[in-house]
Amino acid sequence: GGLRVALAQRRLAISSSSSPSTDQLATMSLTQMDSPFTQTTVDPDVFNFGVGQPGPDLLEKAFAMIKEASRGAFDRGDPFLMQYGIEAGSTAFRRELAEFYNEHAKASAHEDEVFATTGVSGALQLLGTVLA
Repeated sequence: GGLRVALAQRRLAISSSSSPSTDQLATMSLTQMDSPFTQTTVDPDVFNFGVGQPGPDLLEKAFAMIKEASRGAFDRGDPFLMQYGIEAGSTAFRRELAEFYNEHAKASAHEDEVFATTGVSGALQLLGTVLA
């Protein structure tokens, strides 16, 4: 929509002196990095979205893993999948996340050891509260 066009125009205005064509606007990725310079390095096996600009390879790998992890839940068609629930996260979600983690990390996590938060700030606040 309008936001996509505005962001694409801004990105192209920064990177070139000519106006973007309609084809350029239609195909431009909003996740494309503007800078060719490495700002930080991360372990290729770690999904560190905190660096602000995860590269295309990381985004593709993360997208594929998230798609696979959520496929079963979405295929069941449960409209309450993302309903607010218990503070630790739904038992079914934590069970599936533990199973997914165990399969991919060759680990042995149990649903009772998984706690879902609303993000890193929520996790750090919870951790600080528990350890205080």
